[in-house]
Amino acid sequence: MKKLILTLLAGFILAFGAYADKKKETDPAKPAKTEKADKAKKDKKEKGEEVTVVGALKHHSSGAPVLLTHKKFKGGESRMYFLMGKVAKTFAKENPKAEKVEASGLAFETDPGEQRFVLIVAKIAKNK
Repeated sequence: MKKLILTLLAGFILAFGAYADKKKETDPAKPAKTEKADKAKKDKKEKGEEVTVVGALKHHSSGAPVLLTHKKFKGGESRMYFLMGKVAKTFAKENPKAEKVEASGLAFETDPGEQRFVLIVAKIAKNK
């Protein structure tokens, strides 16, 4: 009798565990981790805007590649875009002193009023 009860109890625990795992995978109320990551990326994209900027490639004191724009914005100041991404790092290593560079990607402001922006580069090339 003891063996029968233990066997039934073990079977119940295994069946319930399998059901819980299956429910966890298919439960629409709880999004999967990848869905959460996609949502975070989407939220980040909504904060920035797609831009194409032209400027001179410089290096910040921290060593990060920076694009200093030629175009003057409000207040007569140029903008500084900190370049992010593999494309930007590769380009900066190959062309450390490029004077005319055109970069496209997602930009957002880091310090309001300071005219400093981050540009996640999708495409970058020398501009003639």
